[in-house]
Amino acid sequence: MTQSKSSFMIKDLLGDVIDESEGADSDPENDACADGFRKEDEGKGRKPRRRRTAFTHAQLAFLERKFRCQKYLSVADRSDVADALNLSETQVKTWYQNRRTKWKRQNQLRLEQLRQQAVSEKEAASQQSSAECCPPFQPPCTFLSTAAAIFRNVTYVHGCPL
Repeated sequence: MTQSKSSFMIKDLLGDVIDESEGADSDPENDACADGFRKEDEGKGRKPRRRRTAFTHAQLAFLERKFRCQKYLSVADRSDVADALNLSETQVKTWYQNRRTKWKRQNQLRLEQLRQQAVSEKEAASQQSSAECCPPFQPPCTFLSTAAAIFRNVTYVHGCPL
């Protein structure tokens, strides 16, 4: 018979399967080494993943100013920016890629808002103008039926049969 467990934590449920010496009770918040890499990535046969870069306010201000003037950086410009901000070229390149994505998304949202505004203004203008200046729609006048009655007996106009 199986003993029921009061806790549903993974280490309690699988305690007999997980070897405690593998770090089952280690804190993931403290798994970073001093160099910014994660301990969990060590020894897996692949390059360790860096932690997310926390840019300073000065670095962000510089990057934003540069981005406002120049949406794409050349290799030389990227190197200059990286040197000026004490960042790697890869960090600058990644920041620019992410910023361009954000910029495009913002432009699409603005464009959609402008479209919606134009549609609503057009609808409001058409409702206002139809209420103010134009009489309500009436069927076409009887001019055409009168003209047909007058010319009913005419079979030729300028030599062409009607």
